[in-house]
Amino acid sequence: MIENIEYIYFYINDKKVSITLNKDNLTTLDLLSYLPLTISFSDFNNTEKIGYLPNKLKVDDNSRGSEANKGMLNYYIPWGNLCFFYKDYSYSSSLVNIGKLTNDNDLSLLSNISDNTSIRIDVK
Repeated sequence: MIENIEYIYFYINDKKVSITLNKDNLTTLDLLSYLPLTISFSDFNNTEKIGYLPNKLKVDDNSRGSEANKGMLNYYIPWGNLCFFYKDYSYSSSLVNIGKLTNDNDLSLLSNISDNTSIRIDVK
């Protein structure tokens, strides 16, 4: 069951990076329903890596608004993309928090991926 899933994993080449999920929102649960999924990530604003999903995710009003701290995985509502922050940024009412890196040591791996890197996202 989707509700029992605690982590998602980013597979970057031969590395596995875990994200501890924030399951207090509809957006995270909707993302889980699309997995496994492979999307291309690129750098944005020298602050985050972004990847566009094939479909926009559902958002409830209670989950709108999140900090954009390094290590966080968020969903950006207007563009329909996942955004992984490798530098701290400001709060935005257009972000929904999906989760956070489980191991801070993986921050450099994600921050150093080159543009248009395909990353598989899965629950196992």
